Amino acid sequence: MFARNLRFGLLRGSEITFQRIHRVPTRGLSTNQPPKLDNPDYWTSFYQRKAGAPFDWFVDDAEVIQEIAEHVRSMTQPSSRSSVLHIGCGTSILSEALFRETTLKLLLHTDIDETAVRQTQERLGGAALSGQGHRVEVDDILNSKFCTHNFDVVVDKGVVDCFVHSGNDEALKQALDNIKSALSPTGKLVMVTNDDYVMREGDFIKLGLMRDWDVPRMKSVELVGEETGFACNMFTISPRDKN
Repeated sequence: MFARNLRFGLLRGSEITFQRIHRVPTRGLSTNQPPKLDNPDYWTSFYQRKAGAPFDWFVDDAEVIQEIAEHVRSMTQPSSRSSVLHIGCGTSILSEALFRETTLKLLLHTDIDETAVRQTQERLGGAALSGQGHRVEVDDILNSKFCTHNFDVVVDKGVVDCFVHSGNDEALKQALDNIKSALSPTGKLVMVTNDDYVMREGDFIKLGLMRDWDVPRMKSVELVGEETGFACNMFTISPRDKN
């Protein structure tokens, strides 16, 4: 059992309330993370080794995954008119949870790795292959074909963390620019982040991103639960209105 400490809130203007998600097991990834998380070849090799079973990087608790999906559902009302883009889906069980909890105009899961996409398509079955409202496709957030300003919510569980941890500032800026371009004028980014490598306000300032996003002041959160594992936070954030 893992102790839990949940706090929840949505963005209201420039104010934001954090939700503490969980302290979870590492699932084989130590706090000394592999050094090439921004390299597509790393993930190709990774998913080929993990073929068959779903895998979640730093949030693998089904109850917590369910809470993330319910949070996304609460942001997509009326759901029949809403579109959600889930980037870096990998083989996460979050894909199933989002499908289970939402009835959307479009739920699109994407990942850069073909193996992960194929495995997720197979797990989700015909619903993900119909092309009608629920799809899983190969896409690179750094060169995305979905920068269409059509999505009400973009869900990210780990993509931004990969660029932050790897110190790839250029890729980080490009990813956030493309996420912003994917969102509708009133859209929001839901980011679930590993507390050990979470992007701090100073990173946003350094990268010149404060002009584009309403960014919270990050603060340390007391760790709870087991001595090993990751602490995770989820927050909802909007692109800054320049007008």
